[in-house]
Amino acid sequence: MSEWLSEAEKFQAHWTKDASFNGKFVVGVHSTGIYCLPSCKARTPKPENVKFYESFADARSAGLRACKRCRPEEFERGQNPDLEHLELELSEMSNGTKPLCTVKELAAELGWGTSKVQDLVREHFQVSPQDLLAEISMSRARALLPISSVSEVAAELGYESPASFSDRFAQLTGFLPSHYSKVIGGCAVPIQVPAGFRVDLLRQRLERDADGVLSRFDGEQYQFALQTGGEVLLVHLNLGHHLTVCVEGAAVHPGLDAISRLLGLAQDIEGFSRRCRQLAVSRLTESREGARIPLTATVFDSVLWAIIGQQMNLAFTRRVLARLAGALSEKTESGLVPLPLPAQIVTLSVEDLLAMQFSKAKADCLLRICSTYELLGLESPSVALSRKLERLMAVKGIGVWTTNYVALRGLGAMDAAPIGDTGLVAGLRTLYELPSKPDQDEQRRLMEPFRPFRSLATYHLWSLKP
Repeated sequence: MSEWLSEAEKFQAHWTKDASFNGKFVVGVHSTGIYCLPSCKARTPKPENVKFYESFADARSAGLRACKRCRPEEFERGQNPDLEHLELELSEMSNGTKPLCTVKELAAELGWGTSKVQDLVREHFQVSPQDLLAEISMSRARALLPISSVSEVAAELGYESPASFSDRFAQLTGFLPSHYSKVIGGCAVPIQVPAGFRVDLLRQRLERDADGVLSRFDGEQYQFALQTGGEVLLVHLNLGHHLTVCVEGAAVHPGLDAISRLLGLAQDIEGFSRRCRQLAVSRLTESREGARIPLTATVFDSVLWAIIGQQMNLAFTRRVLARLAGALSEKTESGLVPLPLPAQIVTLSVEDLLAMQFSKAKADCLLRICSTYELLGLESPSVALSRKLERLMAVKGIGVWTTNYVALRGLGAMDAAPIGDTGLVAGLRTLYELPSKPDQDEQRRLMEPFRPFRSLATYHLWSLKP
């Protein structure tokens, strides 16, 4: 349990039913004699009937019993039967053991009502059930397309026609499935983006990130190397009149998937724009309307950036990352070096990392997370986002900022807010013309109206000029 939260923060977390505060404090409702998790979906009690406790044991000592709706005693034991049941069902769909289904069919299979599915998915995955099932469908499609025809995949995934499947696949990934399935190393593949896609903003971001070692931007082309386990791919993204990508290598599909992540096509840009208009904060998005969060090429890349970048400026973080990559991977013919995989990093010692200017704490943390990376389940669409973040936070050396950064840049979470981040603080101060830097209580209050789009709000705040 955490003791640093103020009473106001606890009331706010309970009022908004924020699941990220589960385990940080306990809500006691003395009018009914129960104790709950902050995220409990039961009717919010009157403030005068609420008392907060630091632990489940404290709440029981006060004579309170566990709520039958949110089941805090199961959370205390590390259990969540409903979530585990849902994750198992999603896992079986993801690996093809069970066919994909609609939200209504999923609810029937689980023996629940659709409203319960809606609540559980939104709480633990930060998306709608429809979007979650679409993500699992696309994950399954990417696995099948290299070995099956488009019509076979469409039928396998339950689409009415190959055309409807093609439209959906292109909408979420940027590629027609016919191009994805037939791509050959070294061939240019056209990228499908929606009308109004801000290529100019993507170009600005890539120009800023290119360092000549991990990535390069020369005119209209962005290049980076990508490690897949069996080989190193060289990815060329052409940002000219027509967007195309060319991947040099045998197993080219990881390179296409990395580009899909970079484009961020599944993000609800229109919903965020509507929210900004409702909040009358047009300054936040002016000249950057339609900006999408470019995810890192892989989820693990975001973990590397987050651990090394804690309390460090961007230039220093890049230098350390380049040293790490250079120590474990040979340069490609183009001179670029891919970021390493967890299995490569664990071959290093703490002393090796110290020589690259890691701190002792960061070296220990990186080796610790690499040795257990597969157990975190970060790459699996069927593992709940809440569970992924809990597992990350349980790793010694991983804090709230690191977890939120991975959620935002690696996992594609749309409602992450890295409270305490210097860029977020500066952006909020500029947006609301505050006389001084907002403290963490004020940051949470100011970010609250942006739910469930706090990730996009954060991305815009990072770029907001004074």
